[in-house]
Amino acid sequence: SKYNDADGVVRHFDLLLSQHSSKHWKWIVDAEGFSMRHAMETGVARGILRLIEQKYGDNLDNIIVTNTNRAIQMAFRAIAPFFYKGFSEKVQFQ
Repeated sequence: SKYNDADGVVRHFDLLLSQHSSKHWKWIVDAEGFSMRHAMETGVARGILRLIEQKYGDNLDNIIVTNTNRAIQMAFRAIAPFFYKGFSEKVQFQ
């Protein structure tokens, strides 16, 4: 899938997470190379967020974002209003 193929990316995440859905998990996101071009593609982020909220959020311990930059922080603020209650507290920037 291309990075902006929201349906394809979400299906891929769903397939991977469904194999481990009964276990607690952490998501480590390496933001190296994340740019404003990626930040403008909020559909992928919203789709993944919806998937986690509906199916996998109960077992998500936290999300660790490494190699953060201004673009990833702007994207985070842009999609924050769509987060389910308690999700923001699970995100840690390093």
